[in-house]
Amino acid sequence: MNTTFAVSVEIESALCRSQALSSFPKNLTHSSDLQVETICGGKVIIIGDAFDTDFGNSYENHAHGDPIAVLRQIVDKRWGRFVAIAYDIQERTIAIYRDPSGMVPCYYAQTAERISIATDARAIIEDSGINAPIDWKSLANCLLAPDRRRRETCLKGILEVLPGEIAIITSDQIHHDLLWRPEKHIGTRLDISFGQAVGLLECNFSNIIGTWCRHYPNPLVSLSGGFDSSAIAALASHCGPTSLLLFFAESPQADERRYAGSVANRLGLDLDAILCDPRASCVEQNLSAARPRPSARSFTQIFDKAAAKQGEAKGASAHFNGGGGDNVFGKLHSSYPLADRFLHSGLSRSLATTAFDICGATGASLPMVLRQAMAAVRDRARVTAWPDTTEMLSREAVDLRDTQLHPWLEAVKNCYPGQRQHVRNIARATASTDYLNIVDTLPTIYPILSQPLVEMCLSFPTWFWFTGGQDRSLARTVMKTRLPQDVLRRKLKGAFDGLVYQIIDLNRKRILIDLESGVLASQEMIDVKTIRAALDAYGANETNVIRVLHLHEVEMWCRHWC
Repeated sequence: MNTTFAVSVEIESALCRSQALSSFPKNLTHSSDLQVETICGGKVIIIGDAFDTDFGNSYENHAHGDPIAVLRQIVDKRWGRFVAIAYDIQERTIAIYRDPSGMVPCYYAQTAERISIATDARAIIEDSGINAPIDWKSLANCLLAPDRRRRETCLKGILEVLPGEIAIITSDQIHHDLLWRPEKHIGTRLDISFGQAVGLLECNFSNIIGTWCRHYPNPLVSLSGGFDSSAIAALASHCGPTSLLLFFAESPQADERRYAGSVANRLGLDLDAILCDPRASCVEQNLSAARPRPSARSFTQIFDKAAAKQGEAKGASAHFNGGGGDNVFGKLHSSYPLADRFLHSGLSRSLATTAFDICGATGASLPMVLRQAMAAVRDRARVTAWPDTTEMLSREAVDLRDTQLHPWLEAVKNCYPGQRQHVRNIARATASTDYLNIVDTLPTIYPILSQPLVEMCLSFPTWFWFTGGQDRSLARTVMKTRLPQDVLRRKLKGAFDGLVYQIIDLNRKRILIDLESGVLASQEMIDVKTIRAALDAYGANETNVIRVLHLHEVEMWCRHWC
């Protein structure tokens, strides 16, 4: 297993016995890909990959300093993928910080004697001894919006430290607060030129990939044929040995060998292309069963098995994935950047340029672009909404929706509409970093979600991402001399919907029986009649069939905990 840790921190009993600080942390275990660093005289531990932001100038490491204060410095001093834990024995306080990339899961539970912190629920339950039944309200919210993370998980008593958050825990209270605050970075470079932004982004992006490649030499890059993974492959190939892996399926939309091959040829690298066999997916298994919320997908089991085999054959040290590229590189697909430019500069000729750029990038008509931008100016609150998927859920499940804003959105509610959408999109990406290569020994790295790159991309004018009528325009310009034109100019990319349909075809009867007689149906969380109709009418509305498979994946997770 990769990217796992578990640690137990005693509180009341240890203090009553005046136990020596050397007992912190207690029973720390971790996978080999996560390093452990101890600072502040042993009162703060950092679990994971934590790189210096200022290239070697470390924070003050006073052995007798305030460990919570030292922990708070980490947000400005370190980046990577890590969780940091501080223990203040005098104040009877534990503090947990999770870096904003979200690449290392972090959950915890509190009892009278200890705090149990881990990447999965099983370790927490074994250490704490708590009873953790399914929280049906949280599960309903997970079904409505899987990428809208709440602090409450789908198991009662187990909480998540969200990316960028610090959780401060005492014997009688728990307080969560954002330590990494997106609003500190939004729009700090609104008055630079497009060319200056390109230069800054090129340097930052190259440095980020270089740092990851030095730490994980010979990465196995999952090359999809799209822009983001191609950009990672191009920059990684300049740092040293790089392996490329492409998955494809029999459906035309899932065969990206043309574009991925073009990238491989440009970089002078071999491309290993693997045909996905739907029979390699076991729908009765959910690989995220150990975690306190369902996240794994059935079809990604196929990718995981092949990637593990390929990683071993290539001697790779990590999987590199382009996930989060659309989100960080400003693929907003809305007119909100036009509203941003108006709110920043007022009426000007530049508004027309931005409006036409958005039309070119999104395919929307000019009247449609103008209407949405004007609506966003009049009603800024509309952008804070999180998209829900209510299909095939019961009325009771939909009524359980929690309308509380994600902490990142709460922090930026006074920013421009496009800026808020940008933050929301990045928050959604951080919720999708834990579902690939779960049982592999190699970690999965999402370089584009790295904190310095996220902060820089948030600092630019949102309308820069549409310049020239292309989405992700800044990033495309950075890579214009490194990637082939057919990849740089792509507006659409492939999808594995056809593979999902094949998996459903192979397991249609099993899926229907499980959902009709399963846990979700018994809890009145799903609309069984609609699910049955969707499977019967397969081909008329294939999107609904994909939703059925997702519900079945959640059903399998529920059965693990019931």
